[in-house]
Amino acid sequence: MIKTVTLIIALSAYLTALPVIAQNDSVVPTNLGKLNFAVPDMPAFKALGSEPSTILRPSTPMALAATASQFYGNGNGVLPRNIAIEVAPLILIDASPNRRLKLEQYLKRRVFHSMRVSIGTLTDSSTTPYSSKLAVGLRFSLIDKGDLRYDRNFLQEVANILREDALAESALRTEFNQTHPLTVDLDDREKLFKEFREAKQTDTIEKKINAIKEDYKRKNWNKQKLDFALAWAGRSSDSLVKNLNFHRISGWLTLALPVKQWGQFLVGINYDNSHNTVEMKEEVLSRYNLALRLYAGTNRFKGYLESQYSRVNRKFNLGVSTIESNDFYLHLGGEYGILDGIWIQGYAGYQRNFSAGLSAFTGHLDLRFTIPEKIKL
Repeated sequence: MIKTVTLIIALSAYLTALPVIAQNDSVVPTNLGKLNFAVPDMPAFKALGSEPSTILRPSTPMALAATASQFYGNGNGVLPRNIAIEVAPLILIDASPNRRLKLEQYLKRRVFHSMRVSIGTLTDSSTTPYSSKLAVGLRFSLIDKGDLRYDRNFLQEVANILREDALAESALRTEFNQTHPLTVDLDDREKLFKEFREAKQTDTIEKKINAIKEDYKRKNWNKQKLDFALAWAGRSSDSLVKNLNFHRISGWLTLALPVKQWGQFLVGINYDNSHNTVEMKEEVLSRYNLALRLYAGTNRFKGYLESQYSRVNRKFNLGVSTIESNDFYLHLGGEYGILDGIWIQGYAGYQRNFSAGLSAFTGHLDLRFTIPEKIKL
């Protein structure tokens, strides 16, 4: 009896103290806010120069993500030659049980909070079979209208579910006490109540919250976003990436806009400056890229059409001779969420160098990974 009374008192106190989560002084539930939209492009991965597309898709920050590509070589399947990992340090820190971040604090710091650091490696056979590249990237989300961590409407829905569940628990306890006299041990009585509650309840809190999260992904996968990123890449003549030499520096700015409920339109600019040695000549290559991409589909499966224009300036021997070219790319691709936290993305298309009058077919395929939603961080 004492245990029952204590539980009712605690439940009443909980209902009285339950905050309206959407208010500024509420705590951001980082676990509830984790959604697995498509795993994004990574600055370090792009800076390695292993694919023709230069657009860096904006994304809602994920605690941890990884990308692997180039699974085929010399006519056989091989271990991926290109691997990159991206980490959001502050999201991992805020996921600590001892850290409670206020919504107002999160809103003030959300650009800084969105910081992601990526690192990527590539086994490059263009120079020697064992040469390697290493890249480091930094990315910020300047605009992100699809982040649950500061979506007041979603947080209010969660608060309503918690409040309704607490009221239902109290009502079930009252009904149970009326139909089950105090004739058994308290521990056995709690077991009976658990069975009674499971028989009465149709949906658990977890199922209800998962349902609104799925609905949120369906409605918000294509929301407006704006990302800015930088990356540095070095090249080494050995597989252990020793004695790194500067190879490339890149920068991106990409805007994503919703197209009704079915699509998303991306506009991205990229500047890339790289240093190479070509036929015993020192080459400095500056590339200016403008890319457009249109997605159509759902969060889990979508196709896209991408076009890209590149203005390339090549300088040899410290600018003594210069070659300029104009390249155009047209790609058709798609991405699919195979499992929770596992995505496959690929495209194929056409490349045209107008200055040299050359054409070629291009393509790319990679696997992308992130922490499944079911794993709480």
